[in-house]
Amino acid sequence: MTPGGAEVGQLGGDIAVAFTLWREGIVTSETLVDAASQALVDGLDSPSLRELAGVVRSEAPYLAPDLCERALAELGLDPATQNAARVMLVRGYARRILSGDLSEFRGARAIWWTFSGTGDYPELTSEMLGLEDEWEGGWGRTEGEIRVAIREHAARILDVWGDPFSPVHCQHSAARRWLIQEHDKWAVEYRELMGRGEDRVEHPDGSWDYSAAARCLFPRYVMAESMLWEVERSVPSQFADLVTLRDELRAAAPRGFDRSHVRDETSANEEVEVFLSWIDAPRVENEPLMPYRRTLAPDEEARWATEFEQRWGVIGRQWHPLLTPEVPPDVVVLDSGLWERDEAIEAVHNSLEVHGVSVVVSLNEYQSSAEMAVDLFDPGYGIQGEILATSTHPWWMLYTSHEGTTALTAGPLVDTLRQRVPDWDRWLINSPPS
Repeated sequence: MTPGGAEVGQLGGDIAVAFTLWREGIVTSETLVDAASQALVDGLDSPSLRELAGVVRSEAPYLAPDLCERALAELGLDPATQNAARVMLVRGYARRILSGDLSEFRGARAIWWTFSGTGDYPELTSEMLGLEDEWEGGWGRTEGEIRVAIREHAARILDVWGDPFSPVHCQHSAARRWLIQEHDKWAVEYRELMGRGEDRVEHPDGSWDYSAAARCLFPRYVMAESMLWEVERSVPSQFADLVTLRDELRAAAPRGFDRSHVRDETSANEEVEVFLSWIDAPRVENEPLMPYRRTLAPDEEARWATEFEQRWGVIGRQWHPLLTPEVPPDVVVLDSGLWERDEAIEAVHNSLEVHGVSVVVSLNEYQSSAEMAVDLFDPGYGIQGEILATSTHPWWMLYTSHEGTTALTAGPLVDTLRQRVPDWDRWLINSPPS
């Protein structure tokens, strides 16, 4: 199946993506013409882009590729990466499944076929391969049940990889971005207050209390974070339209207030009111969608805790080297100071993505446990406290403890770190025998 110009709307007119997909034989040269036309509508402009947009269909195979490459150079754009291009195409298929423009069976096949030549399927697309295989083989669930499962998984694909054409996705992302920015703004001001020693007042008897300035700033960033956790309990696919999404955002604000330990402070209530005002304020969002993150419900967290216990031998949310003096030979223990180095975290992200991980699950000691895009995963010990992490296809596990250690299952993740961290041996506390 090689989609043509009809899919350009799903590509979002992204000329760099269209060129990459054409180069891999996934879309036709006519797609480049349509993508150029959409790029002009979106405000891009260059001589070759205008010429490409005017190419007639019959001449597209001969003229479009060269013109497209020249247009990218004139615009200062690089072709999209293979993964980014495929993700955008898959999002388009998922959107068409949900709109009814593409049948569930054909859509499932198109989604897994898009990544068929890449070795390790992303988990999100390999699920479609299983569903398509179940349908074609006539075993397992009924046709109706499989149709529903494919539609549900198409919605999850858009939740995780985003849908920039959906007002609901854009509004949900904008709410998360606003709360994150609000938290960061007040947190910076509070740190500066502490740096000046103005966060507390000393009493003659030697006791102290928070200053008026601290009582104004501290509750604001705590409340922004608390409301963010509540907003992230939902995903865009839960909402039929903006009205129902805004209703949920309004409900999330008081839930965040109720769960917070600073709710007795006046500024905490003020922060809630500011967010409620933001929800209904008119705005134009041109920001890219925020990476996926969803707070786990208590029953989900309990199921994952059981998974860690049964699969990996975790006891009481602790793992090696805190369980026994002897660490199993298939576990590598590191000094968790390694995670202060960007190249180490980038190596983890790269290894997970190369091996098909789409979503990381992290059970956190202090923060709400969540599933998230790989790029958001932080393996270090920080404000989240101890963490247990894996993916929805749990072939790996990571445990970062309060003792300054990180334990990893031996395998691709460790291999990538060993290759990419120049002083790897410095961070090893123990490793399996070679």
